[in-house]
Amino acid sequence: MISQHLLRVKLLAAEEVIQQNRHFIEGSDWGDTKSAWQTLFEPNSGWPDINLHQAEDDGQIIQTYLRRVLLLACDAQVNRNQSSVELAREALVYWFRINPTNWNWWWNEIGKQRTLGPIGLLLESYLPSGLRDKVLQTFPQEATMTGANRADLAHAMAFGALLSNDEQRFQAAMQEVRNTITITLKEGMQPDYSYHQHGPQLQNGGYGESFYNVALPWCYVTLDTVFAFPETLRSILSDYFLQGSVWMTRNGRWDYNVCGRAIAKPDLEKPYSSKVLAGQARMLCKVLPKKAILFKRYQNHLSGEGYPFSGYKCFWRSDYAIAVSERYSISIKANSCRTSPIETGNQENLLGYWLGFGSMNLAVSTEEYRDIFPMWNWCRVPGVTNPQVAMPAYEWGRTEQKTHWTGGVSNTRWGVFTFELDSQKTQALKSWFFFDGVVVALGAGICSEHTEPVVTTINQCRYQNSLWCDAEQKTGELSGKSQGWLHHGDVGYVLHGESAQITCETRTSSWWKINHNLGDIPKTADVFELVLNHGDQPSNAHYQYTLLPAATIEQTRCYAENPTACVIRNTKQVQAVILGTQIGCVFYVPTSLTVFDGLVIKVDRPCVLICHNTCDQFELSLATPGYGDVVNITITERSRAYQTSVCTPTESGLLGSSVHLTITK
Repeated sequence: MISQHLLRVKLLAAEEVIQQNRHFIEGSDWGDTKSAWQTLFEPNSGWPDINLHQAEDDGQIIQTYLRRVLLLACDAQVNRNQSSVELAREALVYWFRINPTNWNWWWNEIGKQRTLGPIGLLLESYLPSGLRDKVLQTFPQEATMTGANRADLAHAMAFGALLSNDEQRFQAAMQEVRNTITITLKEGMQPDYSYHQHGPQLQNGGYGESFYNVALPWCYVTLDTVFAFPETLRSILSDYFLQGSVWMTRNGRWDYNVCGRAIAKPDLEKPYSSKVLAGQARMLCKVLPKKAILFKRYQNHLSGEGYPFSGYKCFWRSDYAIAVSERYSISIKANSCRTSPIETGNQENLLGYWLGFGSMNLAVSTEEYRDIFPMWNWCRVPGVTNPQVAMPAYEWGRTEQKTHWTGGVSNTRWGVFTFELDSQKTQALKSWFFFDGVVVALGAGICSEHTEPVVTTINQCRYQNSLWCDAEQKTGELSGKSQGWLHHGDVGYVLHGESAQITCETRTSSWWKINHNLGDIPKTADVFELVLNHGDQPSNAHYQYTLLPAATIEQTRCYAENPTACVIRNTKQVQAVILGTQIGCVFYVPTSLTVFDGLVIKVDRPCVLICHNTCDQFELSLATPGYGDVVNITITERSRAYQTSVCTPTESGLLGSSVHLTITK
């Protein structure tokens, strides 16, 4: 006899499946869609537009077919529609007659089970015993592997347990899920709430999202049962969402920097990301009620209200930083000897070597890069300084650099991110200074022995068919140079005398160019590209530019004429910027920096330092990327010296994180 606890979980799990798919079966075109499926389906050949015999080469065929059956199962439950029951049942019979498999193990052991589990749960009472047994045979008895893959296998194991009414097996599956909800230095959730998979690769929007779409729903449906997750684990799931996902998903769109090789798939493989995130926020309101107000504010944002949070965060475990507000978001992804850039794998992301080498996502509308990637010039990834070659990344990822100096500092409101490039015979020291509405980008010590010329790409995004260049409006396709200021797509660019090449053109390509699993169907996009050319084999080249996200044309013009942020130093020893009372410094060597007459900052160790200089105190935040150490700081103001020592963390989990202190004047 099935226990009341297991019965409750089955009912709630079925309700959640329906909740997540309800908008599809209640859409205005659902009736016509279902009618067409019923008309086209043949018991001996299936649907003519989904050839299961081709699933060996194309795993998406598995997803498309089973997704169709799942929606029919949802319709059967919600609308008590017998015709949907019969069609779903016939479709399952044909599925098992063909029993399609794919060359990629993932589709055979995880992908199909993700959908067959909910199908079996919704159609359980409608399936004959022979067909029910075939469904059951697809689910594993145990979970293996690590990280998100282990969570997915536990997910499949749980559905098998529910369908066989095996409480012991379900309890074991839940324990496997609970085991993945942990802070680790291996694959999984990191101490800064970034997520790693395939080694130290940032994957919050990829494998991390897969993990979360397993862990959170099971936590949700087991509440108030003997299978309930302890509050410690519920708190971790809450913190992962608020300190990770929320930062990376303004307007409900994932930052391409955190999605791994899904950058080579339409819509980052997340066409319904906003609805998925809203569903997660809804579940979290019940999972951790004491933080419900924060989850509801984010839910309201996904329903059209402004982004409710603002600040700057450096994810020290993943060499990633992001500034976000209601008006814009801007992120940087880099790498070091501790982390890996974005991988190539399964014939996906075939030109993405330079992703993760300072790649920048600058978003006001969050439509700037949507499905532009086939039309990208992959030698010119936004934010990156590199020789002009495009190639795959290493398959499944690896550490690409021996340099340790990558990371940043934050006081939660603003901060600095810095990156030492040493790849493909090219070196550079790059830093970004994040103030509210102003981002100053500096590069120094740019050298290369590569045979191809070296450029720094300021941006490459969708072209809005109009831009302002040095107070003159331009439209249509164009090519030219600027040394002054530009305004395009609600972003101001101030070049401070640097000569930048502008290209605005229509490009045609296909997804096959970067993903051989997708068709060679031509796609077209208008592209805006802005680059700084450092020439052939530069030696000690440098650059400086300022980004003004969400600025108007007039604000950009005024800033160019009277910049509020001042570059104090841009050398291989120090990069530093001041804006009002905010001072950002990257000390590559022990040295002193004269900020202005009467104010000098001296450090005895390399470090990244920000200082808010108020009338009565110095508010300091400091980090030492790649190592922990004691840094002695002396600040001299009007001949009076203030000294302090800062001990930055040495343990692996906190290495590179920010330390905060205040010096009273």
